[in-house]
Amino acid sequence: RRPMLSVEQVMTYMPAFFGGLLAIPLVLIGRLFGSTWWGFLAALIGASAHSYFNRTMAGYFDTDMFSVTLPALALYFFLRALCQRNLWPAVAGAVTLFIFPFFYRSGIPVAVALGMAFAGYQLVFHWREAAVTSKSIVPVALAMVFLDSSWGDVMVAHPVAWSLKLLAII
Repeated sequence: RRPMLSVEQVMTYMPAFFGGLLAIPLVLIGRLFGSTWWGFLAALIGASAHSYFNRTMAGYFDTDMFSVTLPALALYFFLRALCQRNLWPAVAGAVTLFIFPFFYRSGIPVAVALGMAFAGYQLVFHWREAAVTSKSIVPVALAMVFLDSSWGDVMVAHPVAWSLKLLAII
């Protein structure tokens, strides 16, 4: 039996599909701040920006599409956690940061910067709400500590340890 799509076809069209996914967190961030219209405009600009558009055209396979989309998704989760003062969006952001190195190996500095910015903002501006602040910083801090575990070769070598670290973050 022959597969529906060959490896070459998947590699050709995957950048065009995943490149457009950047629009989702941008629209969600716009909605979070009360304007789906501005989120839509940001998504149009972000997905059609010259350098990003060139790197997400069909046939150009690179992991650059993940270097922007996953941090944007983590940023949305962190902003939602700050706006709603809720723990679960912070956990979702931490999980997104944790799996980010699997998709983009050199993204650890970006993930650490996002995690530190979230934790720093919480500590500087919400230190009086110690219960919520500490509960939301813990999964983000764990995700930053465990980032090296999400490289593909490390995940394959130690799948149980990776799963336990993911469980600890959640």
